[in-house]
Amino acid sequence: MDFDAIVIGAGPAGSSAAREIASAGFKVGLFEEHEAVGLPQHCTGMLTVRGCQLLEVEVPDHVIQARPQAVKISYRNSCFKLPFKIYVVDRSRFDRYLAERAVEAGAILKTASRVKGIRRKEGGWIVSVSGGGEYRSKLVIGAEGFKVLSVEWVGLKRARDDAVCLQYEIEVPHPIDQEVIEVIFGSDVAPGGYAWMVPIGERMLRVGLGVRRSRASPRYYLEKLLKERFREYRIVRKMAGIVSVGGPMTPSYTDGYMAVGEAAGQVNPLFGMGCLSSIACGRIAGKVAAKALKEGDTSANQLREYEEKWWNLVGKDYMLAMEIRNLLESEKGQKIVKCVAAEYRSGSGIGKTVLKVLRMDPSLLKYALSWSRIKRLPYY
Repeated sequence: MDFDAIVIGAGPAGSSAAREIASAGFKVGLFEEHEAVGLPQHCTGMLTVRGCQLLEVEVPDHVIQARPQAVKISYRNSCFKLPFKIYVVDRSRFDRYLAERAVEAGAILKTASRVKGIRRKEGGWIVSVSGGGEYRSKLVIGAEGFKVLSVEWVGLKRARDDAVCLQYEIEVPHPIDQEVIEVIFGSDVAPGGYAWMVPIGERMLRVGLGVRRSRASPRYYLEKLLKERFREYRIVRKMAGIVSVGGPMTPSYTDGYMAVGEAAGQVNPLFGMGCLSSIACGRIAGKVAAKALKEGDTSANQLREYEEKWWNLVGKDYMLAMEIRNLLESEKGQKIVKCVAAEYRSGSGIGKTVLKVLRMDPSLLKYALSWSRIKRLPYY
C-alpha cells in the first residue's frame, strides 16, 4: 500500500499531524506500535485551561477527571497558593479522542504496527513495519515520543537529558480537596525535578515525581513522600515513564522528514509538560506537509517553514525555560526561591514578587526583561 505521508506514533503530536494531512485530502497512514492508542498510560494528564485557549485545543468533557482552580507550590518549609485553572484528563481517553479525529478526517490508523526502519527510495521512503510489511510514502513524520528512532534513521540529532518519572494512583480514606494541585520542589523530595499531588476523584489522587541525575531511584523518593504525607492509602495503579527534557531539537527536519512532539524535544524543559505543545506543533507539521505534498516538493528547503513556525511558537520560550532551570538548580537559584516564598507571604501578587526579587540582583535583570515570556511558560 502506498501513502502520501506516514506518521509514526499516534500520540497527541502524531494524531494532530495526521488529521491536518488527511483533512487536506491526502492519504496518510498513522502507525501506532501498541495494540490500542493511549496505552500504556504514563502522563499525569494536566492541561492548563489558559494553554488550551491560547493554542485552541478542544478538551471534551468525557476525558476530564477534575478541574482544579489553584496550584499550591511547596518548597521545604515554605508554600504559597496561586489561582491556576487546570484540566486533569485521562490521557488514554484523550489520546484516543485525538486519534479518532484523525481517522474521521480520513487517516488510516494501523495499531500493533511498530515501525522498524525507514530507507530512502526514488524520492520517497520505504517504511518497514513489524511483521514484515513494507509501505511506500512520499513523506514521513516521526512522532514516536521519547523512544524516537526515526530521528537517528534520517541522520538528525537531539539533545538528551531525561527525567525519570514514577507515579501512583492512590485511594485515601478521607475526601480530598479537588480544587487544588500541589507541586513540591526540593532536592530532598525530587532531585532535578519536582513532585505532584493531583486529584482525580473524591478520594483518588495521582501522586508522582520526576527526577534527573539522582543517586536513589524514583521509587525511593516517591514512597518516602507517600509515607510523610499519608497515614493510610491504597495503591490502585502504578505508572512510569521517561520524559525528554533536553530542549528543542534543531534542525527538526530534512528531506522528506519532520520530527514532532517529544521526538523533536518540544517539551517544556522546566515543567516537563509537552501535550499541548505537541498538539500545536503537530498541527503545524501537518499543514506544512499538506502544502509540500500539494506542490510536489518535500525537500528540506520546502519543509523549513515547519521549524520556523514551531520555533516562533514554543522554541524561544523553551530555550528560556532551559536557562531558568539551570539557574534554579544553582545555589543562587535556591536563594531566589526562598526570597520569593518569603516576599509572597507579605501579600504581594506573585508576579510582582518575582520581579521584585529578580531586580535585587543585576545579573538577573535579563529575566526581569523577559518577564512577558516567562509568564507563558507554565501554560504549555
